[in-house]
Formats: sequence, C-alpha cells, structure tokens
Amino acid sequence: MLKDAPAFYRMCVFPALWEEIVFRGTLLLPFSRKYPRISVLATSVLFALIHGGLYPKVYAFCSGLILGAVVIKTGKLWLTILLHLMNNALVFFFILK
Repeated sequence: MLKDAPAFYRMCVFPALWEEIVFRGTLLLPFSRKYPRISVLATSVLFALIHGGLYPKVYAFCSGLILGAVVIKTGKLWLTILLHLMNNALVFFFILK
C-alpha cells in the first residue's frame, strides 16, 4: 500500500488541489458574484477540455457543474477540493487498481 503513495499523490491529491484552485478558486469565484450561472458553465467547459477522451470530458464537464454549484452555494473552496479528492481516490482504488 505504501508503494502506491507517490501514485496516489500524483493522480489524486495534486490534481484535486491544482484543478480546484485554478478552476473554482481563480476562474469561477471572481466572476460568480456577477455571473454565477455563466461562470459555472464556462469553468465546467474549460475543466472538461483539459481531460482526455470523450467520456472523461463529459464526466469532467458534469463534475465541473456540480463542483461549481457547491462552491457558489457554500463559498468554501476546501469543500470542492475534498470532493474532487474523494472522486479521484475512488477512481484510483476501484478502477485503476
């Protein structure tokens, strides 16, 4: 299990932190006060574009909509980081392993 720690950080922790800070923190939050729906939609499209393949893009777009709604509703970026990390961990442990 310990040998999987570097892969876990590389595939789960770092992407969750980086993507949430960039997409929800830097891009969505500043514009969400004036244009909440457009901000969520635009950042979800951008979020989908960085993921490879058609199905991952669709999944990322839907996830982006949900995570965007969560951060707008709660105002808590740490919550979307945690949700994103949990999603990545589920994929890591149950699909990739």
